[in-house]
Amino acid sequence: MKRQRLSLIKEIITKNHVATQEELTSLLLERGENVTQATVSRDIKELRLFKVHDGVGSYHYVCPNSDQQVSQSQLQKNLQNSITGTVANDALVVVHTLPGAANFVAFTLDSAKWPEIIGTIAGDDTVFLALRSAECKAAVLEKLKEYKS
Repeated sequence: MKRQRLSLIKEIITKNHVATQEELTSLLLERGENVTQATVSRDIKELRLFKVHDGVGSYHYVCPNSDQQVSQSQLQKNLQNSITGTVANDALVVVHTLPGAANFVAFTLDSAKWPEIIGTIAGDDTVFLALRSAECKAAVLEKLKEYKS
């Protein structure tokens, strides 16, 4: 039952621009899935869904392992629309984002496989970048400059 629901969620977000948990809950209810918003919230976390900017002022969910391909230019545009600033100390860079965009930014940076970054941790509007060494900080900050909004 849960696997079917998760599969249905993937199908729904692939075919629709779903912007909110409430919208996803409604679409699931329309398809006969008796779910609550809390269940949908847990499912979103389990599927590791994140939101991407659609280029006209709103965001919608996508699945990181879906067949939906986002071009490099679209990723750059989404990062530019999401990153609001950066700060750093020795071997840690903090990236500030718009509310709700941190998971997308972390996923995008992980996918980019920059050799200077060994990992990311995302909250709601903040991403911590763990750097390979303190010497990598300047290169990462320089790369991130082009993405600040």
